Amino acid sequence: MGDIISIIAIVSLCVGSIGLFFGGLGLLRLGDVYQRMHGAGIIDTGGAGLVLFGLLLASPDWTVSIRLVLIGLLLALTSPTATHAIARAAHFAGVKPQLTPDPSSKAPVPKKARTTKTGAAKTGAAKTGAAKTGAKKPVSPTKKTSTKKPSTKKKAD
Repeated sequence: MGDIISIIAIVSLCVGSIGLFFGGLGLLRLGDVYQRMHGAGIIDTGGAGLVLFGLLLASPDWTVSIRLVLIGLLLALTSPTATHAIARAAHFAGVKPQLTPDPSSKAPVPKKARTTKTGAAKTGAAKTGAAKTGAKKPVSPTKKTSTKKPSTKKKAD
């Protein structure tokens, strides 16, 4: 029974370490604040959670186990709150999400994010003209607005 628990602990520590590595790599490679928060979320939930679980299984004493559980609870309560506070502060500061890849990056551009000759992304907003005019809703081509003033003449009875 002890061998199975130690194998699960080692696997949990290794998978958690891989999660920490990829989350840290995401913090370095991703473009804007919102994308980097995703990398931080991987570190908090996946990486640190699995490392704490592996340490919990490998802990020799119950006092160490209780401390690890308290650390895990603290992490589970503070991580979403901090991520939400960062996203809210970025939103109120006017930081817009990066919707197209950074031109300086070497990563291949996905087919959906390629731009046209004018530099506008090929999205539904660009096709309807909403991106060019700043309109919030696409304008229907069949609905025409009249510029004539309504007639004020009264009809005779």
